Amino acid sequence: MNIPGENGLDELGEAMGIVLNTAMKLERDRLLGAGPYVRTERRRGRANGFKPKKLKTRVGELGLAVPQMRNLAEGSSGLAQAASSEACARNELFAARLADVRARRIDT
Repeated sequence: MNIPGENGLDELGEAMGIVLNTAMKLERDRLLGAGPYVRTERRRGRANGFKPKKLKTRVGELGLAVPQMRNLAEGSSGLAQAASSEACARNELFAARLADVRARRIDT
């Protein structure tokens, strides 16, 4: 059994990649108005696979799978655009987290 952090920052880079990929998928579902394989009247576009992208960060190079969309009236995903730089990705994740906190405060 591996202890987290035993291999230095290797796991941190892998964890960042997982978090960014998951956040981009969730944002794609929000922009499209429906999740994968879901048929609904609210759907505003179609998922169109993923585009591989490398992001160089202080903890190493991250392999990202940037979701592609088609027939979407709105602009593309902010996180997908942020995949070009570490600072942009960090800012987008912070903004997404802040929006989530605000939404929870409004709901309660």
